[in-house]
Amino acid sequence: MPVPQPARQNIRRNHADERSVSRSALRVVIVAVPPMRTLDVFGPAEVFGDANWLRGGDPAYKVNIISACADRVVSNHLGTPVHTDRTYREYRGPIDTLLVAGCMGPRELHYEPGFLDWLR
Repeated sequence: MPVPQPARQNIRRNHADERSVSRSALRVVIVAVPPMRTLDVFGPAEVFGDANWLRGGDPAYKVNIISACADRVVSNHLGTPVHTDRTYREYRGPIDTLLVAGCMGPRELHYEPGFLDWLR
């Protein structure tokens, strides 16, 4: 039996008025390395999205999902294609938090040779 969840509107917080200095959103980049596990990519994306929602006001986080391959479409462990915002070669800009989402083991990972250089 599902556990009832509190309504989101009842737990929403708005601390925007408490900040004296406005700042730009922190850039969170989630790299999808095929065959990636969807939960490893979308779980963190949801957490940062919920943090923005609960905070209210201007978002604290800007999430980008990028591919570790030459193509923006990444396969996942279920065989379903996942469309990313861009490839690692196309991404420009600062990164405040970097998450790399892959699969069950290093032998299964498929990425371009230049990806590791970019990652460093």
